[in-house]
Amino acid sequence: MFASICAGAEQYRFDEFFECPSDDLAVVGHRHAVFSDLEAAATADVIRSFVTDAAAVRDRLAEKLYDALQADRWFLGAVSAHCAAVVAASDGLDAAPVHAAGLLGLRDRLTEYRRSAEFAALRDEAARLEQGLDDLRFVVHTYAGKIVIAPPGDEPDFAGSVLETFARFAAPGRIEDQDQGRSAHQLDRVESAVLHLLGQLFPTLFTDVAAFHRAHAGFLPQWWLDAEREAAFYVHWLDFMRALKPAGVRWTLPRLSRENRAERVIAGCDVALANQHATDEQRCVTNDLELTPPEQILAISGPNQGGKTTTARMFGQLHYLASLGLPVPAAQAALFLPDAVYTHFERAESIETLAGKLEDELRRAKTLLESATGDSVIVFNETFGSTSLADAYVLGATILRQVIDTGALGVYVTFVDGLTRLDRHVVSMMSTTDLDDDSVRTFKVVRKRADGKVHAAAIARRYQLTYDDIRQAVS
Repeated sequence: MFASICAGAEQYRFDEFFECPSDDLAVVGHRHAVFSDLEAAATADVIRSFVTDAAAVRDRLAEKLYDALQADRWFLGAVSAHCAAVVAASDGLDAAPVHAAGLLGLRDRLTEYRRSAEFAALRDEAARLEQGLDDLRFVVHTYAGKIVIAPPGDEPDFAGSVLETFARFAAPGRIEDQDQGRSAHQLDRVESAVLHLLGQLFPTLFTDVAAFHRAHAGFLPQWWLDAEREAAFYVHWLDFMRALKPAGVRWTLPRLSRENRAERVIAGCDVALANQHATDEQRCVTNDLELTPPEQILAISGPNQGGKTTTARMFGQLHYLASLGLPVPAAQAALFLPDAVYTHFERAESIETLAGKLEDELRRAKTLLESATGDSVIVFNETFGSTSLADAYVLGATILRQVIDTGALGVYVTFVDGLTRLDRHVVSMMSTTDLDDDSVRTFKVVRKRADGKVHAAAIARRYQLTYDDIRQAVS
């Protein structure tokens, strides 16, 4: 899911944000306040434009140009675009309904920078040089394969009539062919020659432009680059939220606590699954979750392919996204803010480990439980399926009691019904089937006493092994 958000935006290194969850309510609240402000279209438009304008300037500066005079002019355009972006962002945030400390800080920084002598000198000098270039007038004489550049005289201006004459031969929307290996902004030999002739004709102006380039090569302030990166993080997450709407995902800023361990989620969903469904134009089935102290663990059982693993993933995602200060995929959510989210999912055996599947699961479980604290969230998914039912119960019960003793919250997906009735700290949930046909999955997971017979009965009917089927076969 994170990879899909980062795709095409590698320059922002969003993975560094996604890999740094926080259990500090002040940090999370800071981001919540920004997202609350961005719910206003006017504010979101300003931030989106700020990111777009700032990125355009960086892209312009990153363009590799081989003609020195063109590079000087290109750089001058980048500076002018930056100055325009500063003014636009400053004016936009001044007019927008802003309350978040993060956006107020950006607004104040923009105002301070805009009023500084440094910015005024940069903007005024760039404007003077651009005006000087715009005011240049010259005549191009071509004859016998030669080009001559001269100051204008009394010659008539044929530019308009020539363009009008040849306009009829231009295909609508056609992009001019470029020489192989030359980007759209690279000059050909004739264009470069004309530019250098202009440099000889107006040496003072071109010298000033080159000096401007050298003097202000690192003109972008670091705080500006940092602000663009952080603003882009918010904008890309908003775009991701919008992209999942076709899958029926609703988003909310969760109510978080470091003290209250009661949790309640209404209409939550697995974001990674929703990301797939949005492409397939399918809607996700949502589920509700609730933990009321002394409840600590949701023990989920039920038929295969019924939504157990999806619910476990959702539980982990909700807490992890909440730790990042992001809106979470639910209609409503009240969550405990964990210090970390630990997961234990089934893995295929690997010949490189020289260990069996059960041994690998036990080693990973041991490492997880040694790392977890009473403020952690733990997700165990279909653990110890490679061993006997009796051993799976003993091992599962040992792990659950250790999690309970630690004080952590979590989910334990299991095929062992007895684990769902371990004690009062464990809540039984079950993936359900259609009331009329229990072979049909509803993908709804509800608080319910485990009943493995439902799945067994469905399998028996599918393979004609019910009591009546066997009696008929025998007779």
